[in-house]
Amino acid sequence: MVLSKSFRGRAAAGLAVLGACALAACGGPGTSASTSTDSSASADTSVPRQDLTVTMWDQEAQNPINPGLEAAISQFEKLHPNISIKRVAPPGIGNESTVESTTKTKLAVSGSNPPTLVEGDTLPGGVLAPLIQAGLMRDMGPYVDAYGWDRRFRSIGGLTLDRYSNNTRRWGEGPVYGVPWYGSEIGVFYNRRLLEQIGVPLPKTFADFEASLAAAKRAGITPIVLGNSDRDGGGWLFNELLADFLGAPEMLKWVLNKPGATITGPDGVQAAQTMKDWADAGYFTKGYEGISLTQQAAQFGRGEGLYMIALHVLAPTKDPDGFGFFYVPDPNDAGRTPATVNNAMWSFGISANAPQEEANAAAAFLDYLSSPQMQRQLALRHGSLPVVPVDGHVDRGAVYDDLLQAWNEQRASGTALPFLGSGTPLNYTYTTSIQGVQDLLAGRVSPAELLDKIEEQQQAYVRAGK
Repeated sequence: MVLSKSFRGRAAAGLAVLGACALAACGGPGTSASTSTDSSASADTSVPRQDLTVTMWDQEAQNPINPGLEAAISQFEKLHPNISIKRVAPPGIGNESTVESTTKTKLAVSGSNPPTLVEGDTLPGGVLAPLIQAGLMRDMGPYVDAYGWDRRFRSIGGLTLDRYSNNTRRWGEGPVYGVPWYGSEIGVFYNRRLLEQIGVPLPKTFADFEASLAAAKRAGITPIVLGNSDRDGGGWLFNELLADFLGAPEMLKWVLNKPGATITGPDGVQAAQTMKDWADAGYFTKGYEGISLTQQAAQFGRGEGLYMIALHVLAPTKDPDGFGFFYVPDPNDAGRTPATVNNAMWSFGISANAPQEEANAAAAFLDYLSSPQMQRQLALRHGSLPVVPVDGHVDRGAVYDDLLQAWNEQRASGTALPFLGSGTPLNYTYTTSIQGVQDLLAGRVSPAELLDKIEEQQQAYVRAGK
């Protein structure tokens, strides 16, 4: 999900961008595919031999993964000298709202010369969703069959989050419209030195975690570094607690707008109450209402707090061996892998109006980009979170080793979840939730009132039948 005013660009601008390094040629994946048939159409999926250009609209130019994507494109073009991939940044990335940017992207994709590939999140809160609903993105069933993508992505639950059914108007079922190439996750970054200083072990239970917050407070150390002037920092923390208390199955049903799913029960209320309790106990950075995400990351990196609950892109880049990462322990079952929120998966879709040859070339590139070899290179050299299982040492410090290990555990357990607001367009539940968290922390709404407002917005979207 792209955050309001394209957080991905804004946050990354405040982080150190990784230096580019050439990837070794992966070979194999993306070199060919056979003809395949799905339930609705037969399509030749073979890689074209004539010279052609694939236009790619992506949002990574300002993000840490950018050097990895550049290297992947370069290697693919060496394997297929007749295919050129031209990257174009969608208009407004980093400078305007997601709604404005999505509108311009929709106009481009519906035009006479559409981009072949478009990147985004396929759920309703993402860039690709309105394009899919408008029939502007290609049903990728033939490519799924030809390349065996359902088998490849089994470790992330298949391609469930890239499916949409025009018949039932439901996400998570029906044809596939996107291919994921990296993910993101929210969890707890911790300062190893400060944890040792307060004399507590790495928390294994939720009670242990709350005890460590109290211990840090007694020692004069900020327990949780938080910046919420952008409202996203508080939103992330709230999303993480809600996922933990509700559990993965119930949270996923709610995000996918399944009948009967709710966040307003006792578990949801307890999640919101816990966040309010932490604020009242003084566990957050003093003056967090006026601190931005970039400032939050900088403060944590300077050692000004024990924990930071944030998206993985805010991982400390200076002295990464001095920090670690884990998930907030499950409050209901200490032995269970906790549910956690990720940014769904970042996927590429193929324009329905793109010529068949360009579409085939684009699919070959997506197969190459998501191949085990390339995913390993992106993870170990560029710190991305892979969409296929990858083991090994990340050459960027201990905190990235922790990130990858935690990510692999989530893939295996099936407890990773999209954002709360992924199930509706941004002007529904996401905007309501991040504003509501501000109101909750300021005492203007109760936990139950916050959850009722969020669910009311979700139901308004469902009733509208969009």
